[in-house]
Amino acid sequence: MIPAPFIDAHMQLDKRKSLNTVVLAMAVLTICFFICACVVSSNANAGLNVVLTAMMYVAYVGLLAVVFNRKRATDGGMDTAMAIEPIVGGGLIGITTMMCFLSLMTAVYWGQMSGCEDDTDDVDGYSCYNSFGMAAVAWFASFLLISEAVTLAALILWKEDMFFVDGGYDNFDAQEDRGAYSSSAYAYDGATFGTGGMGGGLGGGGGLGGNGDDDGVPQQADL
Repeated sequence: MIPAPFIDAHMQLDKRKSLNTVVLAMAVLTICFFICACVVSSNANAGLNVVLTAMMYVAYVGLLAVVFNRKRATDGGMDTAMAIEPIVGGGLIGITTMMCFLSLMTAVYWGQMSGCEDDTDDVDGYSCYNSFGMAAVAWFASFLLISEAVTLAALILWKEDMFFVDGGYDNFDAQEDRGAYSSSAYAYDGATFGTGGMGGGLGGGGGLGGNGDDDGVPQQADL
């Protein structure tokens, strides 16, 4: 029978390979998008924007490559599990969602712009330079959108295995519950201690050696 830790490690390795494959595909698409963005950068008003979008893709792919390949340090060395803190994973989900919308807007805009005509260059603030390059930008943005959607789905569906807090994402809520219980228990003990101490003082003030009970009522000492 195969041990459970070995199965878990194998599943973690498969997920890491799958995510790295997606990141590698995104890296290739990003390079192609960057080249096309430089080609169409001469267009009025939108040229600089598409270059900045390409730079955002480069930064995003680099971020994914770093986060997905982090390993968790253990006493026996480096663990094979992905070491993604919940706050980092949540931020990555938000960034990936934003990149999906950016890719969608880029694909729609440059897809519409690719149908322009060359005789419209006399219009102020508008140019139609290299419509084929515009279409290529739209296509690569569409492929990047698909890759980002796959990454977003993996981050959401595999969060139990990818995110960890002291050994597991499931323990995050449990740790919060334990912290709340400890705070309430401390407050209860403090109230009980204060009441018992007052009762002890009243009992001792009677001169008969009496001590207060937990209800704060003095107990009479035996004569």
